[in-house]
Amino acid sequence: MMRPWQANVSLRTLMLQAGIELPSGRGLNMEDRYVYRDTNGNPQELQVCFQWNPPNTRSGSGNVMVITGLTPDLARFLATAIKGNADANTGSFRQEGVASHSQTALT
Repeated sequence: MMRPWQANVSLRTLMLQAGIELPSGRGLNMEDRYVYRDTNGNPQELQVCFQWNPPNTRSGSGNVMVITGLTPDLARFLATAIKGNADANTGSFRQEGVASHSQTALT
């Protein structure tokens, strides 16, 4: 539940007020972005955001970390490191919009 005083406060401001340093990222107000070189040496940009998925969301409900800009190689590497395989629809690391094996697809 959001309190009225929180409506106009950014997460960035709250983190800094709590004494939590933000990663350097791509620069001021772009701390959620990171550039890396893929296996071919090409620069790639990731963006990491957090969101809340309500109950009955096809890909799972609860707090979710969304990583955009993943190359297929990096996605496979992270999936294997986190859950032991590179399947996009099982475990806690999976592709958005893909139902887990334990859930039926919602229409």
